[in-house]
Amino acid sequence: MKIGEILDILKDEGIARRFFVMNSFDGILTVLGVLIAMYLFDEKNPNFIILSCIAPAIALTISGIWSAYTIERAERKRELGMIEKQMLRSLKETKISRRLNLLVILNSLINGISPLIVSVFTISPFLFSLTKLISIKMAFYIAFTITLLILFSLGMFVGEIGDFNKLIMGLSMVIIGITIALIMYILNEYIIVS
Repeated sequence: MKIGEILDILKDEGIARRFFVMNSFDGILTVLGVLIAMYLFDEKNPNFIILSCIAPAIALTISGIWSAYTIERAERKRELGMIEKQMLRSLKETKISRRLNLLVILNSLINGISPLIVSVFTISPFLFSLTKLISIKMAFYIAFTITLLILFSLGMFVGEIGDFNKLIMGLSMVIIGITIALIMYILNEYIIVS
């Protein structure tokens, strides 16, 4: 299959969009939680911050690929079986079978790679901090800004898909990020004993 055909298939498949948004959201909020904890504990080692953020992102990636592959393969096999039953013939090695198998792989990759992509963008300022181009504090501020921009963009994307007010959807995602920050702050100030 050519790249254009693959993109057409993905455009027709709503599940790929859902996987992308859901797991980008999971990835960005996971990294945000780690970053806030690092900030509240005044962590100054960019290597430690990067590793602490990338480790859960990699775990989400592997989990996302494997879980989506497992369930998508089962669902697509079931779907193919239903089509075969209606057509009263096997569809193995047909265009339909190849399309369904391709969807399993593509959806699995989108499901797994999306949290890694947003996580890498989010922690990228700490790479500049490693080389002393920016301070660690500035890296945190830029990372938090990137996080809010990604959350807003995801909300706008959902608004576009569902024909909702994009601004409201974007702001609602930002509010989720701010809520996590407030919860982490409250935990740090009032609950966790240092």
